[in-house]
Amino acid sequence: MPLRSFLLENLWLKSFSLILAILIWLAIQSNPSEYQVVQSLFPPRTQILELRCPIAIMNPPGSHAAFNLEPGTVIVKVRGEEAVLRKLNPDNIQVYVRLPELLKLNRLFPVEVIVPREVALKEVVPDQVSVKPADAMEK
Repeated sequence: MPLRSFLLENLWLKSFSLILAILIWLAIQSNPSEYQVVQSLFPPRTQILELRCPIAIMNPPGSHAAFNLEPGTVIVKVRGEEAVLRKLNPDNIQVYVRLPELLKLNRLFPVEVIVPREVALKEVVPDQVSVKPADAMEK
């Protein structure tokens, strides 16, 4: 059988088969896995919760200096399932500022947050705080 007759014989049937194969391949590639389909049909009920949490100061080892923070609390926004958020309170969230050994005042320090595993941290407001010596605040 010559090559020319092999390619051109039943050309419409071969073209139709190729187009059908491409459409099936595209349908399979664009379809998410079964697990994702089930998740989209029954999404978990997630909400966002805002908690006002006090900030702790982590001093370097051996440092006994006292400091004041401005502001002393932050608003922590977390996302999670409704049942988990109902049980959550500010004591479950650790908010702190880590001070370096060589403290340069008059600057802002980043606020670090640790949340429980069941929730996701969405935002911290404000995300930086000012640290001042305790005796400077009394004057």
